[in-house]
Amino acid sequence: MGNDLMKKLSIQEKAELFDIISEKFYNSNFGSSSKSQIDLMMFSLYLDKLIEKGEEYDDYTISKQLGILQSNVRMLKKKKQLIYPREYKWYDAFWEYNKSAFLDSTGKIVINIPDPNVHMELEHTIEQFGGYIDTQLNPKLLKIEPCHYINLIIKIYEYENKYDRKVSEKFEEQFINALNKKFNKNNDIESKITKKNFTKQIKEQGVQSVLSVLYDCIPSGTIKGVIKLIQNVLIDS
Repeated sequence: MGNDLMKKLSIQEKAELFDIISEKFYNSNFGSSSKSQIDLMMFSLYLDKLIEKGEEYDDYTISKQLGILQSNVRMLKKKKQLIYPREYKWYDAFWEYNKSAFLDSTGKIVINIPDPNVHMELEHTIEQFGGYIDTQLNPKLLKIEPCHYINLIIKIYEYENKYDRKVSEKFEEQFINALNKKFNKNNDIESKITKKNFTKQIKEQGVQSVLSVLYDCIPSGTIKGVIKLIQNVLIDS
């Protein structure tokens, strides 16, 4: 582990780490683990302690401390989460990352997502509702159509309600009804907004207008603040 981190560990913490490591060697299994397996275990212990101690654990900092490339750090973070998963609400991190959001010249929302595992969760969630992200040379950037961003917020709202379908369905119904009330005042059947044509309606009515309706439908909380943040990003861009 990095020297700075080791100095902050108590004797008991160091002993606990040794016990974990010794299990890989002194339990009738000496030499049975490959170097890559040992490296991953050591990295997992190291990263967990960084987080536990409130230390910086960005790719650059870890790269400097361990003497490896930042790309290797990102790969180890992904492998660590698969083999030695750490329980955390990835969408809470995503809300925080929204502070870096901006609108690029093509009208798409760009957000810096430094955590590779949060980036993977976002990509998976977006693909679930048929959306997509633009592949970037910088793997930390998330570039997304505003209409997909709105769908993403709705999907994460379901996560925050622990996949309670009753809560999700009630919210979706309330949101669709609010959209129709604002954009289909004459109750025109052909212009009726439904879950199926929702994405098309976002493009036709404008992202700002739809975000405004979404803001009114979402209860108070973190998501409401994020929507207001993105509204300001769209206005300022």
